[in-house]
Amino acid sequence: MDLWAGNVMLCDSQAGAPVAIDLENSFFVPSAFASETLGFQFGFLYLREIYRYITEAKYDAWVDIALSNFAPEIDKAAFRRVYEYAKHEHIGRLDRREIFLTGQVAGC
Repeated sequence: MDLWAGNVMLCDSQAGAPVAIDLENSFFVPSAFASETLGFQFGFLYLREIYRYITEAKYDAWVDIALSNFAPEIDKAAFRRVYEYAKHEHIGRLDRREIFLTGQVAGC
């Protein structure tokens, strides 16, 4: 639940897949709220880092491509509700856990 550019390792040769690190806030059980959790992750990544490098419209387009290619089973309405909020509002660590456990974000 803390995915940002500083928590992703890339292989020097670009041959290997990126690897997420710093997993102290991760869950290793299936979630009933995978769509909301994924929406938070994509929104958080944009708010934390990506907004500095590309426009929000470009990022949204890439997110749409990623969802259609890798997560077609995602509930798009649930994803969008949290994604749009998370792109613009800081969500603290305790509130992040609520997304995973209940699918809700305070104020969203």
